[in-house]
Amino acid sequence: MERLTPHIFIRHECFRPRVSAFSLLELLCVIAVIAIMTGLGARALGGLNRSYSITQSAEDLRGLLLIARQEALTRNSPVEIRFCRPSASDPVGFVQSILHKADGSLLPLARPLKLPDTVLIDLSSSNLRSTLFNQTNAVSNTTGFAPNTSGLSLPGLGTTYEVFSFFLRPNGSTSLPWNAGSLPCITIRDALIASNPPTNYATLLLDPANAKTFIIRP
Repeated sequence: MERLTPHIFIRHECFRPRVSAFSLLELLCVIAVIAIMTGLGARALGGLNRSYSITQSAEDLRGLLLIARQEALTRNSPVEIRFCRPSASDPVGFVQSILHKADGSLLPLARPLKLPDTVLIDLSSSNLRSTLFNQTNAVSNTTGFAPNTSGLSLPGLGTTYEVFSFFLRPNGSTSLPWNAGSLPCITIRDALIASNPPTNYATLLLDPANAKTFIIRP
């Protein structure tokens, strides 16, 4: 007879797969690294956003001046450029272009340009940052800002605010005095970093003779 070989089954308990996991200390280290990298990324992104706001604000202001000059030429009427602020202790919040019609009435050409809260026009008299505002105000015939007397209202300000203005004439020139040695300038800088001189800024130069504009961006 054929002999039957018994099958022996042995349970290998010692060969069960091991389940590995992170320790609490390792998890805390990973979370700390992620938090640090997120903070650094947010800071860098915030700086880029502020730089973009400065550049865009300078371009928006330049565009407003170009369109206003074109309107003065096309309509054969002077266009007033107004820089508006709530009071002497506040920064410029709006820039507005206003057509002076032949009948003496005023016509805003577009919605006022509102500057973002993250940027401001540097009105400091030091280092010649914004020499435009050292010129004679076309409305008051005095130097610097003067109370609004036009009756025109601005969002959030009503009719109570200060203005500095100059005119773009129908022949393409401005009401600003011409100086061969320098051009009136407007400096837009980061509102959150008050360094002296500013580390992040854009300066717009305006030629009084032909109202051409140039932007200097470091």
